[in-house]
Amino acid sequence: MIELAPARRRGVDGNDRADQIAQEAAALPQAAVPVDVATAHRAAVRLARDRTTAAWPEGWYRTLMGNRLPPPVAARNRSSAVDVHQLRAGHWSGSRQYLHRVGRNSSDDCRQCPDTDCTAGGCTVCREEADTSRHLFFRCPALMGWRLRSQLLVTTRQPALLTCHVTPPLAAGDIIWFKDGRRLPAAASQPALQLTGGNPSVAGMYQCHVTDDLATTQFTANRSDGSPSRF
Repeated sequence: MIELAPARRRGVDGNDRADQIAQEAAALPQAAVPVDVATAHRAAVRLARDRTTAAWPEGWYRTLMGNRLPPPVAARNRSSAVDVHQLRAGHWSGSRQYLHRVGRNSSDDCRQCPDTDCTAGGCTVCREEADTSRHLFFRCPALMGWRLRSQLLVTTRQPALLTCHVTPPLAAGDIIWFKDGRRLPAAASQPALQLTGGNPSVAGMYQCHVTDDLATTQFTANRSDGSPSRF
């Protein structure tokens, strides 16, 4: 049985009795409050997600995603899915630097080391940096043409619509826009990005990243009247 004991002001008849009842109730052992299954499930999912995000290894992908949990991989086969997960974690079996770090790519000069400046783990294409996931996606000059298909240099102040085309089409996941290396607000995470004319801050290097898969992306840009733009 629950007895309502409303609070009363001092000097009002019954105030002392209300205080006494409240104090007695607070001193009683508190029975466990039942929680419905849906609430418990949501709490468990939230806790598991937070722990998984916190345990995600540091590296280029963690820098890109921040505290967001990586989305599911939409790869069409197991081999591609394995590559995606390894690339995200920085443990890609196609990386010479990673293989050298774990002792599977030895050289005459160095058998095994974690040093990214070691030539044994260097990129065999450009021979300028360590062969890492970050180098593959962002820095290797030999892959400049591939990267330019997913970047667009905007030098005009005219209004325009940038559209990021993804191949193959995404089943789920996000498109994240960057301008001059800085991530744009979440509201801009759409396939199309509207640029307002007359704003000096429009100019810059735009890039979109697909978080769902290692899908390729390509830009198209049109002015507000639909005519092609030259940027």
